[in-house]
Amino acid sequence: MKCRHNSSFFLFSLLSLLGVLFPLGAQTGMIPNPTTIPSFAPNEDYRPVHANELIENATAWDGEKIDFEGEIIGDIMLRGSHVWINVLDGSTAIGIWASKSMLPQISFTGQYFSSGDHLKIRGTMHRACAEHGGDLDIHADLVKVLSQGKAVTHPVGKNRLWICFVSIILAGLSIGFWRHREKKLTNNPMGN
Repeated sequence: MKCRHNSSFFLFSLLSLLGVLFPLGAQTGMIPNPTTIPSFAPNEDYRPVHANELIENATAWDGEKIDFEGEIIGDIMLRGSHVWINVLDGSTAIGIWASKSMLPQISFTGQYFSSGDHLKIRGTMHRACAEHGGDLDIHADLVKVLSQGKAVTHPVGKNRLWICFVSIILAGLSIGFWRHREKKLTNNPMGN
């Protein structure tokens, strides 16, 4: 039984180290949408703004119709007929509440192994949205993909490989020492 426990521990350690070196890939092709792409003709009712400006002057922007651009990051969270998405405009992300039917086909969301699609959102900014627990958010009227994201590769550096190699050797030595100690204690319970 102890041998099986040791083998499981070693296998778990090895898989964990491999997971650090080669994590699984990006989230792609999230929500297919058969609707047509909305028109983003210039509209004086919507003012362009950056996330930092929205946060620093939230009271002034509350209830205003805005144009907001950035990279979609994280997961697309389905909520009935709507979705939550997070859009990063460089330094700050803002939550966007949009109808599922309004959301265009998203190719990539920004994560470790991908840069997300660059979106343009036209909607109304809420400083403390009563509908969503008092959070700052934007309720989208239109969402458009300006450019698709892409997969990003991260080369495995030599330092990482050495750390992995040394860790595997240390884990093997630790298991060997522990098994030797257990065997010694089993054969000589008094420790003499």
